Amino acid sequence: MTLVIFFLVGGVVGTCIAALIDRAIDRRAAIARVGWWSAMRPAAHCDACRRPLRRLDATPVIGWLHLDGRARCCGAPIPVRHLIVETLGFVVGGIGVLGLLLLL
Repeated sequence: MTLVIFFLVGGVVGTCIAALIDRAIDRRAAIARVGWWSAMRPAAHCDACRRPLRRLDATPVIGWLHLDGRARCCGAPIPVRHLIVETLGFVVGGIGVLGLLLLL
C-alpha cells in the first residue's frame, strides 16, 4: 500500500513538471515577453478551441482515457503526446520519489 502512495505522489509531481515543460516549449516567446508566471496561464485548456477544461478532463491519463482521446468541449482529438508525456511523468516521478525515500 505504501508503494502505491509513493507512486501516486510521485506521479502528481512528475505530471505537473511534464505539463510545465510542455507549456514552456509551446510558449517560449510568451515567456520571454511577459515572464514565466504570466505565460503559464490560463490553466488547463483545450488546444483546439482554448476553452477551460473541467477538473476531471484535466486529470492526467484518466481524463484522456475517459474522453477516448477527444475534447469534451469541441470533439477535437487530444494529441497522444499528452498521454505519453503524462504517463512518463507519472512513472519517472513515482520512481524518483521512491528512490528519494529509499535514500533517506
